[in-house]
Amino acid sequence: MITTRFAPSPNGSLHLGHAYAAIIAHDLARERGGRFLLRIED
Repeated sequence: MITTRFAPSPNGSLHLGHAYAAIIAHDLARERGGRFLLRIED
């Protein structure tokens, strides 16, 4: 099983590049029957 994650840095605002990376990681995990982790720090 594959596990992908998206953990953006808390010191800047999100932009379109972050969304693209999250979507790619999510789709890769879904295609291979894995899981996608989203880590948000404050």
